[in-house]
Amino acid sequence: MAGNAVNTVEIGSGPPIVFIHGLSGCWPNWLEQMGALSASNRVIAMDLPGFGHSPMPAEPISMEGYARTLDGLLGELDVGPAALVGNSMGGLIAAETAISFPARVGRLVLVSAAGSRPSARA
Repeated sequence: MAGNAVNTVEIGSGPPIVFIHGLSGCWPNWLEQMGALSASNRVIAMDLPGFGHSPMPAEPISMEGYARTLDGLLGELDVGPAALVGNSMGGLIAAETAISFPARVGRLVLVSAAGSRPSARA
């Protein structure tokens, strides 16, 4: 899913905090948190591909694909280690990002995160 168009909202400056919505969500789910934290942080939220104003990806949806998309977006935005905050499915994506792209993650906050059973990794 890397390389897909992703609707993104960014406000504030300072240490980066990235919000990842859950299933059936979109970036405005984080509106109150973004306003409160943007006074001292660079706050970023997105519509995951297939949600909100981000188009459906051409390839099948997967948590690994969403993690690749997040890594690509953070690269484009020149975001170093960030606090990732994920709710529900967004928590699963944040955890997958921390596993697959640990240099992107300074802190990990999982809010009622979805889980899955472990799978074999190559």
